[in-house]
Amino acid sequence: MPSSCPARRLWFALSFLGMLLAVTAANGQERPQMPRENTRGSGTLKGLAQGLLHVETKEGDQLLLKVEAGPNELSHTGSADVSWLRPGMLVRFTARLSKKGQPLSDVSEVTVFTPRESSRIGIFTEAALGGGELFAEQNPAAAKDKDDSGTYLVSGQLAGLRGDKMTVAAGMITLKLKLAEDAKVQFDLADYRYAQPGDAVSFEGWYYPMAKNQIFARRLDITAAQPLTGEKKRPRPQPAKEASGQDEPAKEEPGKEKASEKPNGAEPAAADNAK
Repeated sequence: MPSSCPARRLWFALSFLGMLLAVTAANGQERPQMPRENTRGSGTLKGLAQGLLHVETKEGDQLLLKVEAGPNELSHTGSADVSWLRPGMLVRFTARLSKKGQPLSDVSEVTVFTPRESSRIGIFTEAALGGGELFAEQNPAAAKDKDDSGTYLVSGQLAGLRGDKMTVAAGMITLKLKLAEDAKVQFDLADYRYAQPGDAVSFEGWYYPMAKNQIFARRLDITAAQPLTGEKKRPRPQPAKEASGQDEPAKEEPGKEKASEKPNGAEPAAADNAK
């Protein structure tokens, strides 16, 4: 494929793969099973189109990956700016909480995640990660004489975010917390749609011998090369007076002139004429 026309090369390959999928689709009829070859590899993401990933290997081979991986076989990891966070995302973090579930410190790091088989929602102590959930009873009388203050793992849905204030619904409990000024955001998603050109890609899958560059990926790992960012609110424009830091010049009344603008000796001359 000529390297001078990557867009045409990519769309040509997409069209070819679409034709191949159409030919090999069963459509309710019995068809001979085509031979397959297993493969694995890695490379750099060049682009995404129509649910396919265009990957370039270290040797310069151009591959198209169709993702067949499920949530447990698909991982997209990296960092993000706080502006990328949105209500509805699932988040987990550690927080210092009182025995009544009140935050005692700011949250310094948040991980956005996709639920997998081992994922759990709620508030847990380190000892309870394999068992019980903190405050699961929702019975203040039962927790009255028990000091459960300490550091806990919180896992739940980001219900609200305004500035550095966030509300998290963790099971039956809703927490209102504050993000630290230098809070870090990480993500671990079973979702390749946030991938960007330049990300590192490794895969395992299979291909038809007649189309070695079209890979059906059963396992896919993507590592972000750059942090994900969201839309940041633009600062409100300030009036000219506030922006410049200088006072506006006073308006002069018609027919009046400033004393500083009178020519030197004007008043004495008038006095001489009066004599």
